[in-house]
Amino acid sequence: MSFSIKPTFTAIFLSSVIVTLFVGCAKDDLIEEQNKQIAEQSALVEEQTETIRSHGVKIEVYEEQSASQGEHLTKLLKLVADKSDELNVLKEEAVVNDELITDQTKRLLKSEDQLQAHIDTSLGKIVVRLFEDKTPLTVANFVDLVTGAKPEPKEGEAAKPFYDGLIFHRIIKDFMIQGGCPQGNGLGDPGYKFEDECYAKGEPIVGEITETAMAVTVFEKLIIPHLQKHDGKSPVEFISTLYAEMEKARSYSPLIGKTVEEVAAGVGLVGGLFEPTLIEEVRYGTLCMANSGPNTNGSQFFIVSKKDGCSWLNGKHTVFGEIVEGFDVLDAMQSVETDAGDRPTTPVVIKSVDIARVVRCVEFMEKAPTPLPSDERAETVPAEEESSENSDSEESASTDASE
Repeated sequence: MSFSIKPTFTAIFLSSVIVTLFVGCAKDDLIEEQNKQIAEQSALVEEQTETIRSHGVKIEVYEEQSASQGEHLTKLLKLVADKSDELNVLKEEAVVNDELITDQTKRLLKSEDQLQAHIDTSLGKIVVRLFEDKTPLTVANFVDLVTGAKPEPKEGEAAKPFYDGLIFHRIIKDFMIQGGCPQGNGLGDPGYKFEDECYAKGEPIVGEITETAMAVTVFEKLIIPHLQKHDGKSPVEFISTLYAEMEKARSYSPLIGKTVEEVAAGVGLVGGLFEPTLIEEVRYGTLCMANSGPNTNGSQFFIVSKKDGCSWLNGKHTVFGEIVEGFDVLDAMQSVETDAGDRPTTPVVIKSVDIARVVRCVEFMEKAPTPLPSDERAETVPAEEESSENSDSEESASTDASE
């Protein structure tokens, strides 16, 4: 049996070549796959690198924005600080202004405890603030008359309000309205008289009487009240002789050379004599006592309706109140028709007077409130009114506004 090895070697060789080729092909495929993976990895790296680069750009942008916002924030903080300083200044100014406003308010407006008289008339109500601190004697007398405490009731009789039912018997347009006379003609009184409260104490008057003005003051403030107290005849020889000399000379000259102290001692004055200081002017809307001369007050009063006031009556009539409500009523009252004697043809009646104490927020002012325009008068004002009073009426009224 014979074998041939040559084909076998060839087969082995061929098999080896085939295997080598197969392995080579497999390696190529593997390398290709690996290259593909490397390419993919490279692409991924490039993509990630681009992403990182993009984020870097964004970070730079954010950093720039942050820096810009930081600068803006710094500016805002500075602005806030500046505004805070301005606010502090405004607060300080507000405190100062508040103090000024408070001070002005205290000066212009004040809450005041007022004693008031509510005068109800046939033409409406007038509310008067009474000067109880400035003229206590006069106000006390008025209140006593209103309540019926004066004149003192007779035994067994009840107190009767004095003013209820009385009339304003004398009215002069653009001057005054007068009432309070129990007889209704200006001649009545409550049965007594009391002194004026026109002046307050000023500087003391002492020493020798050297001039007429000083002599007039001494005569009016010391001698006249003394003579009135003693029915015109002084029981003191010094005063009686001095007054007789003054009457004979029809002058104040007998007082010149005398001293205030000896006259004061003669009339029994205690406390000294003082330079008079006017308490209140006779101005528009004031409530004043009517009289027939110094220290002759009783029950009659008048209310000033002259817008400019009545300066010629200053110091001659006690001013003891002022209107706070009812200027329209005053205007209506002064406009009624009157006869030749200034008496209203249709009676203007005091229906009642009430006294009340109230707390009132008032404007601090030296003058009375501006009156209402004439077209706002009460409907009861007559259509025809007297145009005006001449100057002679006003001059004569300086003594006629009396009991």
